[in-house]
Amino acid sequence: MRKITTFLGCVGVVGLFWGCSAEDDLLSPNGALAEIPAISSAIQSETTSSSSVAAPGNTDPGVVTPGNQEQPPTQDKPDTTVIHKPVTIIKDDTSKAPSPNYLEIPVFCWTDECKANPPVATSSSSAVTIDIGMSQEAQEPPTISGNTMTDNRDGNSYKLQNVAGMLWTAENMKYKTSTGTFCEDNSGTDVCAKYGGFYTYAAAHRVCPGGWRLPTPAEAEAANAAAGHKWWTVGGRFKLTTSGEVESYGLAGEQGYLWLESDGNNNAWRIEDYSEKELEEATQASDRAFNVRCVQSDPE
Repeated sequence: MRKITTFLGCVGVVGLFWGCSAEDDLLSPNGALAEIPAISSAIQSETTSSSSVAAPGNTDPGVVTPGNQEQPPTQDKPDTTVIHKPVTIIKDDTSKAPSPNYLEIPVFCWTDECKANPPVATSSSSAVTIDIGMSQEAQEPPTISGNTMTDNRDGNSYKLQNVAGMLWTAENMKYKTSTGTFCEDNSGTDVCAKYGGFYTYAAAHRVCPGGWRLPTPAEAEAANAAAGHKWWTVGGRFKLTTSGEVESYGLAGEQGYLWLESDGNNNAWRIEDYSEKELEEATQASDRAFNVRCVQSDPE
């Protein structure tokens, strides 16, 4: 083991001296690089091609002096060539986007009719429609000749009577609204032909023609006191489900009902005619279809 260590140490010393002497051989006496045969021609060729950067008066391109130092190679400039690549533009197809449902549109009520039958808001992709229980049905005024009023919407005529200072229709209205009118009883018989139309409370506000309206409880009370029990029509009523479907029809000849403009407490007028009773009074009702009589809004 000791012999091996000694041998390696000798080899290291020899290599150190050889390296130093080799470095000295590479330098010329004046400190310049000596020409090495293996690379001399290559250096000479490179320096010749670079003579444009050599110092003036230097005739030995192979020798580097302080006045003739070789310039560092010029770094390549970055490639600034712009490469145009096709770009695909993707457009949003808004026609397939789901329609927003803002439709949850708040609608405020100012009338008892509206409160009793809240407005329904519906929406579509292009427009929003709000059904507030009204229509143009009640906007066209009737034609009045003497004591007869002709409804220009359907041609039906009604007798008029001045009662307690108000001009009334002396018959129940027969105008059929687009919705909320009921006529067929449980057997399919049209009872409107005899008793006039039966309407939901919302539809009742569309029955009277332009310039006419539902009577108030006070006006019904005054008319009853002036005209008496026999002036009313005892036509029964339709009982409706909470979804607005007909549940039953009955009480014809026993009870009669008219819709009134609500005073905050009552919205209907009840006429009883059974068991020798003759009791007329204002009442509160819902989920029913009653008859309608109209009074002139602005008496002449």
